[in-house]
Amino acid sequence: MQDTLVESSNLSHGPPAPPLTSWNSSNSSPTRNQPAFTWKSGAGAASQSALTVAAPTRLSHQIVTRGGKRRGYYRCRSCGQEFTVRTKTVFERSHVPLHKWLYAMYLVVSARKGISSVQLAKEIGVMQRTAWFLLQRIRQACGQVLAMLQGMVEVDELYVGGKERNKHDDKRDGGGRGPSLKQPVLGMRERGGHAVAMPVPSTSKELLQSRIGQHVQQGATICSDEHASYQDTEAKGFHHASVNQPQCWPVCRR
Repeated sequence: MQDTLVESSNLSHGPPAPPLTSWNSSNSSPTRNQPAFTWKSGAGAASQSALTVAAPTRLSHQIVTRGGKRRGYYRCRSCGQEFTVRTKTVFERSHVPLHKWLYAMYLVVSARKGISSVQLAKEIGVMQRTAWFLLQRIRQACGQVLAMLQGMVEVDELYVGGKERNKHDDKRDGGGRGPSLKQPVLGMRERGGHAVAMPVPSTSKELLQSRIGQHVQQGATICSDEHASYQDTEAKGFHHASVNQPQCWPVCRR
């Protein structure tokens, strides 16, 4: 496989880019190689278990390779449907070359502070709306499944929104520093571990304790302030330590 290394001069958010920015048009292109990754023996000789991604109920002898203008497509003799190596993957129904997909994935996972669609578009040579589409699919593929928080877990809520003096007149309500017209956000952090934050519709007791139960393992210790929504968490299977905020969490730091 012969790759052309293109250096990215304005890539300052991660390690040097790998040689994925340009591929030749020979048989070493990603599209030609992907069947070996999707089906270990190739689409034509794949077993039924290996075809679960694109054709879950088809046997290998029912799959034929298309040629001519349909090169790169496979057809099921049983149902007549066509599919490609991109079917049922994040690459499905996308005309973006696979080498740009791979380079975009590298940039997303190596950027320490994240990467915007504008920056990604410059790096891989596509339009901003295309880069935004790639980011959405890559983030969706990464998923939101995280391990349950355990041990000592700090929980607090806050309201996110602009200052009244910076808002347009029709957006002001005179609420000052209160929660009026602001978005409540719930945050949970495991001591020495991961953190989880999410917007919530309200800060009611039922809603906040429901979110805590989804992300915190039973038996953990919930450290919170004296907000009424965090009371009676013992009934949900948690230990609870509530403190006054000005006291700088003396109970939780034992």
